[in-house]
Amino acid sequence: MENVVPGVLLRLKATDIIHMAGLTTASLGQEYCHMGAVLKPQRQGASLSGTVRVAHASSRVALALIGELDEDASAGESRRYDVSITIQSTTSWDYICTCNERSERICAHAAALLYYWLAEPTAFVPIAQPAKKQEPERLPAPPKQSLKSYARPQAKSYAPAAPSIVETGQAPARAPEHETRITLPAGKVVELLQRYGQEELRSLAREYELTVTGLNKQQIIMALLEALQQPEAIRRVAASLEKAPRQLLAVITLSGGTVSEGELRGLYERFSLSRAGQLQDLLQVLQAKGLLFRKGLSREHGWFVPEEVRAALRVTVPISHYALSVHDIPEVSKQQLQKLLSELLLLARALDGYLLSTEEREWLDQTTRDEQPVFSNHLPEALLQTAQQVVSRPAEYLSFLVRLLRLAGFVLREEERLRVLPDCTALLLGPSSMQTARTLFDLWLKQTALDELQALQAGGIRVAFHRDSLNRPLLRAGELESENCEARQTLIALLTRVPFGQWVTFAPFARFVYRLNPLFLQHRQRLNPQPHWWLETDDRHPLRPQLWNDWSRAEKVYLEYLLRGPLSWWGLCATVVSAEQQVQAFCLLPQAKHLLFADALPEPAFVDFREGLPLVEIENTTTLRVAPGAQAWPILDRLESFLQPAGVDQGKLLYRLSPGKMAAALDRGMRPEPLLELLEALQETRADESLRALLAQVRHWLNCYGRARLYTGVTILETADPGIMAELTAQVDLEEKQVLRIQPTMAIVRNEMVDQLIEELKRRGQTPLLHTEGQYGVE
Repeated sequence: MENVVPGVLLRLKATDIIHMAGLTTASLGQEYCHMGAVLKPQRQGASLSGTVRVAHASSRVALALIGELDEDASAGESRRYDVSITIQSTTSWDYICTCNERSERICAHAAALLYYWLAEPTAFVPIAQPAKKQEPERLPAPPKQSLKSYARPQAKSYAPAAPSIVETGQAPARAPEHETRITLPAGKVVELLQRYGQEELRSLAREYELTVTGLNKQQIIMALLEALQQPEAIRRVAASLEKAPRQLLAVITLSGGTVSEGELRGLYERFSLSRAGQLQDLLQVLQAKGLLFRKGLSREHGWFVPEEVRAALRVTVPISHYALSVHDIPEVSKQQLQKLLSELLLLARALDGYLLSTEEREWLDQTTRDEQPVFSNHLPEALLQTAQQVVSRPAEYLSFLVRLLRLAGFVLREEERLRVLPDCTALLLGPSSMQTARTLFDLWLKQTALDELQALQAGGIRVAFHRDSLNRPLLRAGELESENCEARQTLIALLTRVPFGQWVTFAPFARFVYRLNPLFLQHRQRLNPQPHWWLETDDRHPLRPQLWNDWSRAEKVYLEYLLRGPLSWWGLCATVVSAEQQVQAFCLLPQAKHLLFADALPEPAFVDFREGLPLVEIENTTTLRVAPGAQAWPILDRLESFLQPAGVDQGKLLYRLSPGKMAAALDRGMRPEPLLELLEALQETRADESLRALLAQVRHWLNCYGRARLYTGVTILETADPGIMAELTAQVDLEEKQVLRIQPTMAIVRNEMVDQLIEELKRRGQTPLLHTEGQYGVE
């Protein structure tokens, strides 16, 4: 019984920590806990101990929030504090910390240790107390292995950010020799199953139709884990549920799979899943079937649905079908993935070598700053004009393309200019273009940017902050960007559960998002005593998420922008817009499966290059113009190897003949036959003098490449080492007398200058050794 958790720790709450430390110190301790500063947590009875490592680079943000930042501290300093605290009650405690801060209240490091106990009690390693008699050794604890290793391969899904349900266990201990050695995977499910009694495990095994007669506790757990890897078994158990528990399980799954006790009660009330007071009954039903587990030891930690259960149930979002009328003109996005990739390539080629101004350099640096958020989503005027000459689209779309190019590393900044990645064409239009599109979509989905929050200002919504005495927002670095990123991922996760090809009424869908999470855009603010930022109207009226009218003015605008903006640009959906420019309905297009699910990525089927010949234009005797696209890739592949890219003209890629580029390709061992085959096929389809001259020039260069040139009747000057040759060059002006420098010690001299060169050498006391043709013959 030495590892039984005392009741004083089970009853510990966040409000108790605030009482023990004070609001300011407790906030700092909570910040340390969120930053992962607590290391090596241990527990012995009611005593908690551990190490709190505080790096100065991260503590500056936390200290700035409470106004205790020491400007003289070293930027690279990292401190470790060993702390131990024993709780007798919420009003009586004793603690020791190496920070030597003694007062009536606990320090921030002890508060961080207590907050970590509330968040992850199973991470504390129990320390056995000394006993007078020999205790039998315990069963082996689970090794550090993920429960996911037992799961079958499944398609990748975009789930909202939520606490992980898989955690590593303790180091395995040596089991008694008389007991069977059974290795269990570590994880939250395993830890909770180990807390069950044997009769509870047998009851759970009967739900999955398992025969566990004669099995011990660990063997029953292993059998249950194997059952959780079978989707058919999970669906069979879920099908036996009544309507109320089935709906509760679906709501928890759609909300991310992990909810706290307060969030669960909020979901239960907003969706009116059953009569008041029946929540605990529903939870017991789901627990008894192994579909829902309590996370942590106390009631504050909440509940979670195992990942295997979420993957097997395939919960879909309830939708309201929209019937198109004759008056509805849907904005069916004709934006295909290939068109997006082609426009990215055009813009990248247009920006290659672009000279940046001071304003443009500042605009490009906004995404990498750790300062206050800058709400400027428009390209600088000069850069916008350059982009619109290539791609005639709105400024927001062009800004989206530029950010995507920089995010993927296709366009790099070299001092004052922009440079494009050499393999940009092959990546965007080549055989792996669909995989590139998937990678770009992942980068966009996970990027921390303010694009969607910036769009709220167009709807009369502004973002307000708490500010310090210098009028600077009191925000953590990247806080707004992280909130925006999580909201974007949450919406995409819900869209993956919407049927494809069906028109969905937007208002009920937005209402469902609100009921699922009223703090959709301010998910992390619930952890703070006071919000760091909030939304308000132009008249400085704060918007309350609990009221539908207020919420629809802010977050509904956010959802509309995502549907009409980035999701339409990616080609994921089509929308129906009213006369007031409000979204009435949307429909996920079939091509959205290529980006939302990794198992549906068809690569483009490339045809013979002759089918793309109409895309090629002859500008002059040295330049070709090609319209980008998947059909043009076989042609671009041949041109990219031998011709020099020369920018963009009239929405098409320019390629120019260059002897240096062609010689470099031949030096790499590339065969010129594909290029000649392409130019000859073009000549067959059109009679063009410029094309005939271009083909003749290419053949001439190929005929000259690699041929040996023989010189006869010439004079060769040779020295013993390069130093003497350099001295002669300086003394007798050898540059004017030579024809060609063959080697550092050998040069061909003009015949008419030979006598003059010999006389100058003799005057300087350097008589050359002469070899005549009559004596040695012609070599």
